[in-house]
Amino acid sequence: MPDRIAIVTDSTADLPHDLAAELGVTVVPFGLRFGHESFRDGVDLTTDDLIGRIEATGRTPATSSPSPRIFTDVFTELARDHDGILAVLMSSHLSSAVKAARIAAAHLASPVPTEIVASLTISLGLGLQVMRAVTLVRAGLPLAAIAEQLRTEVPANHLVFFLEQLDLQRQRGRVGKGPEVVGTMLQLKPVLRLDEGQVIPHERVRTRVKALDMLVEFAGSLPAIDEIGIIYDTTPEDVDTLRERLAAIAPDARLDTVQFGPALAAHLGPGVVGLAIRERLAG
Repeated sequence: MPDRIAIVTDSTADLPHDLAAELGVTVVPFGLRFGHESFRDGVDLTTDDLIGRIEATGRTPATSSPSPRIFTDVFTELARDHDGILAVLMSSHLSSAVKAARIAAAHLASPVPTEIVASLTISLGLGLQVMRAVTLVRAGLPLAAIAEQLRTEVPANHLVFFLEQLDLQRQRGRVGKGPEVVGTMLQLKPVLRLDEGQVIPHERVRTRVKALDMLVEFAGSLPAIDEIGIIYDTTPEDVDTLRERLAAIAPDARLDTVQFGPALAAHLGPGVVGLAIRERLAG
């Protein structure tokens, strides 16, 4: 019998609740705060509710990673009926979730073998790695081997997305005022991607149509694809067009669609669309 391994991720994986439940994945929520009101990402607040609040008030919430105490509580509960714990979490360059989980794992009262994997990505890019972890657990691999395999496969996972507006990024110090002004004047849509866990510029285009084209072009540049996730926050109408175009590029790839959760949407703003892609591994 293989060890009973519990899989944990954080809510920025943007896994739908029913899918997480079906896979047996424990999701630890990020926090959001509007003034004196506190919410749990994807539990107490939907993305649509969040965008409505931002548009009505002009204010964005503060977000917070799960604390070591929260991870300790989760790990302690799972240790009661599992022989190992595997936590696959948001890029450690973008949040403190990995650090908090490692602190929790080191201070469990009744420790079980625990592996913390830094995915070096966010949203469904993380979600695809979590789904891969489930496959490896179900195949009966031991905990340490699963963690090592996931770390080896990190470069096969890609996330690319574009922003409709730079306002929220400037407010949060992610871009200077100069680029925002230039982007506004020229109506540029910044296309960004995750590289070694950090958000970097990929391209800038002038229209939303060109931005969508750029996402498709990025997918087409990869030699072989196993899975593609289309991610949006407020524009589901973009999904059908992208599905058709991506199916033509990678007819054998699995295609999923998810909505950016509140914690990420709070940073990205409305109108964001992205792709999470898992390359086909050799052999």
